[in-house]
Amino acid sequence: MNNLKTEIQSSLINFSSGALLNNSKSLLSILGYDSDRTIHLSPNNYKGFSEYFQIEQTSFVSEKAKVKEWQSIDIIFHLTEDDIKRSHSLLRQNSITIRS
Repeated sequence: MNNLKTEIQSSLINFSSGALLNNSKSLLSILGYDSDRTIHLSPNNYKGFSEYFQIEQTSFVSEKAKVKEWQSIDIIFHLTEDDIKRSHSLLRQNSITIRS
């Protein structure tokens, strides 16, 4: 348990520098969330996002979403029910307690 806690702390510290995408994937991997279903948007901004997901202006109000303020969009991966079941068993095995 102490090793896992140390890995999590180290991973969180890495967020102060380096690439957000890589740091996020690393932290989630330590927590047991692994997926190869990463989406690489090009460009990784609202234009790339809207083209990839074929967003129609009638269903998405870009002004309300403040897309002009978005710096980048990185979709790390998505989880399936099987991914969640695997992660749930990992958390149960390690008896991780999350405190607020």
